[in-house]
Amino acid sequence: MCKISNSKASITAKLSDAVFELVPEHPAAQEALQLALASSSQSIINHSFRTYLYAQAFSAFPETARARDSVHTLQPVFFEPYVLFVACILHDVAITEEYDLVPERFEIVSAGIAIKLLRRHGVEESILRDVWLAMAIHATPGVAEHYGGAVGAMRLAILVEFGGLSVPLHLMSEPYRNVICEGFLLPRLGIEKDLGDAVARQGRKDRTKAPPATWAGLMTLSSLENPEWNGVNKAFHL
Repeated sequence: MCKISNSKASITAKLSDAVFELVPEHPAAQEALQLALASSSQSIINHSFRTYLYAQAFSAFPETARARDSVHTLQPVFFEPYVLFVACILHDVAITEEYDLVPERFEIVSAGIAIKLLRRHGVEESILRDVWLAMAIHATPGVAEHYGGAVGAMRLAILVEFGGLSVPLHLMSEPYRNVICEGFLLPRLGIEKDLGDAVARQGRKDRTKAPPATWAGLMTLSSLENPEWNGVNKAFHL
């Protein structure tokens, strides 16, 4: 068992040496990290890095992220660690104000940014399709879990991150476990409120970013119905 700090201390986006050591050495991963650090808040950076650690743990044990029986004929696709890192570290990169008026859901915009980066680094199109899918449906319940492979692993990681599954410490290497269990290395910093506020802000500005019945749509509707509420968005459920 370990506990991740939820301190709300205000700090500049950065990562400790212990966390940096877990970043894949591939130049695509390094470029993606620098992009994220330059544009995302500390809470988003920490959340995205934890998501990578969880997703990589599930990917290292394929039986935990295999497709459910309903689609058992699909051959699961797993990514190289650097590809998975890019997908995870950039999966929320488009919730910043820079992208508020881009008329697409933040998941789609983030996926497009990651695909362009990975394509420049020579990643095969067949892998890029699953990277796009993993990022595009990471906030869509009941879909990716049935797909398996890295797409499923990323969705399982999101469930872990927001309390839907237990932290898979038994699947994690010692360096991963240490970073997760030393809560001050990747504190949560109120990620639920920060993420919910950002997604709802975009939805209020441009409703094409928050279609009805989507996660973003539900949170946008909740923020409009509860204008005086200052806590975590009441529709924040992943």
